Parts: sequence; structure tokens; C-alpha cells
Amino acid sequence: MPKKRLKRRSSKSIRNSRRLAAKKTRAFRKFEKQADKYISATSRRIYVALSNLFLFLVLAAVSYMLQNNLSNPLFISLFALLAIIFAFVALAFFIVLLVFIVLRFAKKEEEMVYPRPKSRKHRRR
Repeated sequence: MPKKRLKRRSSKSIRNSRRLAAKKTRAFRKFEKQADKYISATSRRIYVALSNLFLFLVLAAVSYMLQNNLSNPLFISLFALLAIIFAFVALAFFIVLLVFIVLRFAKKEEEMVYPRPKSRKHRRR
């Protein structure tokens, strides 16, 4: 059986493969840096979650009141469905609000146990 002859790779293709490998490692390093950052529970995010929670609670209450006060069966069914949907959305925002509050308390406790080191930008030389 004749031996198969191996093709030599040109130097251009070798450079391209090295460049692609370097690009992949840079992208991986960037992904690692982003993964190190955790979700911060800023006061603005808590405010947005709280305002949306109140909005959907009011919408659910209004839909429930309209469901009880109307006599047309079509509107009763419509507002009952809307009340259920708005209540579940409000429940979702309540869960988000609880998560943000827990993250905020966990961050405060972590800073108390492990104080942050001063950044290098503000150090005097």
C-alpha cells in the first residue's frame, strides 16, 4: 500500500491559526472577568422592582374588583383572567425584590468580614 503524502501547511495558515487561538484566549479571559462580577443590588434596581410590584398589585386589585362588580359573563371571565395574570406577575416581582434584598445584606456582611482592599489607582507612590 503506498504511503500517503502529508501536505505541508503554509506559514500563512500557521499564522492564522495562531492568531485565532490568541483571539479565543482573549475572549475567554474577557468572559472570566465578566463571570467574576456578581449581580449588584443597587438602590435603583430595588426601586424599579418595588414600583413594578405596586403597579401590578394595583392592576390585579382593580381587575378583581371589576370582576366582582360586573354582570356580563364575558367581562367576568376576562377580568378574572387578568387578575390572575397580574397577580402572578406581581408575585414574580416580589421574588425579585426578595433576591435583591438578600444580595444587599449578603454584600454588607461580606464587606464586614472581608474589607475591600484599596484600589491601585488611588494609592500614593
